[in-house]
Amino acid sequence: MRYFADDTGVRTIEGNLWRIDEWIARTDLGPSDKLRGLRELWSEPVVNPADALFFGAKGRYLWLLIEWIGSERSTPALDRLRVYFPRQTLLSYLPAVYQQESGGRGFLERYLALFGTLFDELEERIDGMARQFDRETVGGGQLRWLASWLGLDANEYWSDDAIRRLIRAAPEMYRYRGTRRGIERAIETMTGMKPIIVEPAQYKALRERGDWRAVVDRLYGDDPFTFSVLLHPDQARSDMEKVLLRQLVDDMKPAHTEAKLEWLQPWMYLDLHTYLGVNTVLAEPSIFTLGMDRSMPNDTLIVDANMNRRLDAHMRLGMDSEME
Repeated sequence: MRYFADDTGVRTIEGNLWRIDEWIARTDLGPSDKLRGLRELWSEPVVNPADALFFGAKGRYLWLLIEWIGSERSTPALDRLRVYFPRQTLLSYLPAVYQQESGGRGFLERYLALFGTLFDELEERIDGMARQFDRETVGGGQLRWLASWLGLDANEYWSDDAIRRLIRAAPEMYRYRGTRRGIERAIETMTGMKPIIVEPAQYKALRERGDWRAVVDRLYGDDPFTFSVLLHPDQARSDMEKVLLRQLVDDMKPAHTEAKLEWLQPWMYLDLHTYLGVNTVLAEPSIFTLGMDRSMPNDTLIVDANMNRRLDAHMRLGMDSEME
């Protein structure tokens, strides 16, 4: 980084009088030509400065020339730059005898500036402490630290947007934590879609019937403290998202219960998780037409030879299906 300061902003460049800003803004010159015209104005370079003192920079206007060095894997970026003018040092806090003009004043100012930089950073962090607790402005580890205050185990695989949504919904989620409504709210916040929760009380009457008990146990289990959460495949598109969703449900469920996560597929499985209006629809009956002169009547029975109860996918007559 190089710098240049001046009171008027006007200099002689290549034999003509130019305002420096107008020279820099010229469109008929390339960057190299502009730099060549200003080459005598810049200071010696300051390499990799996190904090720098501009020696001899006196004037109303200040120009900075910053050169970046990047690579295929690393791109430099400037987040912010702050200039303190007039320069303030810790020398003003010392007794007057140390502030007198002498040969050692300049050295003392520069020496104290080392500590002044540290104190300025601390004061800046203290002044901006409120922003560290704002879920909308922080990110990364700081945001996950805020989530831990609410008991959310947000690991590195959670996106910042998902964590912010959960923090926003935390008051309502904790109000209903351990209930059906709390689990539904947490999953809807995380995925954007409301799940379907099936509790033992809902199929208790079916299970008491002997002819339905085997089917109900296969679908939901026989444990009265186990409930099922039915989810759409789009609510978790990867295995890691499914793991994160499982962790969220475990955090929100009652301590004495167990949750089964079932991912509904957009086709029909007989005697399995097939729900009208959810992943299955009914249409009016029609004759199955094979061709212009071939059709199957409505009373045709299709039997699954392999007994896997799956329709609408890989059903081939004579191979894994038969007609009676």
